[in-house]
Amino acid sequence: MSGFAHKYWTCPFYARDELRRSDGKRVLKCEGGTRLMFYDKICFDRYADNYCCRNWKACSMARNLLLYYDEKD
Repeated sequence: MSGFAHKYWTCPFYARDELRRSDGKRVLKCEGGTRLMFYDKICFDRYADNYCCRNWKACSMARNLLLYYDEKD
């Protein structure tokens, strides 16, 4: 469990999550500088629970990062 949301992240590309105090947006950051911004907690939780915590292989960003690293090898 880590980050602002205190979730159990299973995605190997998860870097961090945060709440921007300036505008209240929730930000999810992945390895390599990829980031997603959510305007409310419901959308953030829904996305994070479905893709970052449970089924990370279904996430398009994780699939692309996986392909990128496979090509580098």
